[in-house]
Amino acid sequence: FKILKFLKSQLQARSTIPREGFDTDAILSRSEAFLKSNDLENSLFELSQLNDIAKEAMEPWRISAENRIETLLAVEQFVESIKE
Repeated sequence: FKILKFLKSQLQARSTIPREGFDTDAILSRSEAFLKSNDLENSLFELSQLNDIAKEAMEPWRISAENRIETLLAVEQFVESIKE
């Protein structure tokens, strides 16, 4: 069992399916699941639950994701405006 624990810590294994909890692995697993289902807003919400160190690491991605949401909204509003 010590070997398995050691290997897991060295390989930084992360859950690939969404799971409950508030540790970094659980939050990232849910965020990834939302992202795979094309739900960027809920993915970002999950990331907001990370601790400060993890949030800092995800900051460039978060900014890009928020920019994408804003861009998609602007395109949607533009398309609606030209339909009138």
